[in-house]
Amino acid sequence: MLLACSRVQAVFAGERIGLEAGAAAQSVWDEHGGIFVVRLEGLVAVELPASPGEARITAEIKLAAAESLISQIKEFAAQQSLPLTAAPGPPGELLVEPFLSACHLPGRSLFLFCEAPQLQVRLAAPQTLELMVTGSFQARRVPCRETDIIIHLRPGAMAQVLSFILRLAPTGQ
Repeated sequence: MLLACSRVQAVFAGERIGLEAGAAAQSVWDEHGGIFVVRLEGLVAVELPASPGEARITAEIKLAAAESLISQIKEFAAQQSLPLTAAPGPPGELLVEPFLSACHLPGRSLFLFCEAPQLQVRLAAPQTLELMVTGSFQARRVPCRETDIIIHLRPGAMAQVLSFILRLAPTGQ
């Protein structure tokens, strides 16, 4: 499933690097061997001044026309046998725990990862969904091919996120 990103911003202050959305930033929602992945691609690395602070990844996704979005979510969930149910929590916010969030930076052969991230999914503005990942990121030097951000979710967490988005789609809030 592909959803265009209107904004992506990642800040890794300890490494003095950030990521921003390029002209064709998008989120790719997929499954690989029972693990669900939200992959943010079309990103550009930028240098940051040295400053303390928590690493943070933020992506904004414009909710498409309700019928199209609902169709995409239901089709993806059916293909992956994910149950779509009422999302828990307040109507405008969902908190889930991915088991990994990571960033690949090929220009620096750098892999930034967090094994205990927090993912907040919320309605940021009318028809704009915000995904925000926070956590303690570590860095390793590893060859990689393209600049991207990945969020790994277990099936239950992906079902919650899709259900949450589906709940927002019909009203276009």
